[in-house]
Amino acid sequence: MDERVDIVEETIWEAFAAYRASATATVVDTETIRLGITGVPYAGLNGVFRARSISASALEETLLLFRQRGVSMLWHIGPQSSPQLETLLISAGLEFAEEEPGMFARLDMPGQTSALPTGLRIEPVRDLETLGRWVDIWSGGRLQETAVSLRAALGLGASAACQHLIGYLDDEAVATAAVYHGRRASEIQHVVTLDQHRRRGIGTAITAAAIELARRHGNRYAVLTASPDGEGLYRQLGFASVCSVRRFLQRREP
Repeated sequence: MDERVDIVEETIWEAFAAYRASATATVVDTETIRLGITGVPYAGLNGVFRARSISASALEETLLLFRQRGVSMLWHIGPQSSPQLETLLISAGLEFAEEEPGMFARLDMPGQTSALPTGLRIEPVRDLETLGRWVDIWSGGRLQETAVSLRAALGLGASAACQHLIGYLDDEAVATAAVYHGRRASEIQHVVTLDQHRRRGIGTAITAAAIELARRHGNRYAVLTASPDGEGLYRQLGFASVCSVRRFLQRREP
């Protein structure tokens, strides 16, 4: 196994497992399964990240945990997952949701710098009011107090393991990013620009700012998973695709 793939998978899980700091979250990390249930009604905030040698009955018991909490969830399948797992998931009623590349960058190598677009300033999030604006942009206005409390549990200070960035264009909040500082790498998370402000270099600029935070923290590597729209941007900033992550959705029961 390529060590970079291992670093991608471990860091992404480590970043999600940090939600255990929230009073609403349940995180399970054993040799056979890794899962997290935050309770927030958004599939991306509830999921299974690893399952080894799982039977159909054990899979059903696992899915029941999410149904009992009343949340949608994503089952993540990485390169180390069993080839039979996708068949089991489909048989259990899950549907394919997306496939994204897992990407890796060395931070001790020179990367492309990004000048700030005219009128843009990027600031750290340090209070709940600003975090609320961050959540609105990140979630498209779908998530409110529960998501703010969840992200606040990760910390808002300069020394927090997870740091949030917000971008302002002429004093309007228009973009977000976050950085989780893990043991072996930093994960760049939740890079979002409002639709009406895209293709102006804002996403590139706030991603570059997040990478610089990871570099200042002292990590040698950065990782992320990329949307189709974002993959090219990340390649420009020094990331390379090293694996693929497929996700299957279990919808919340009515």
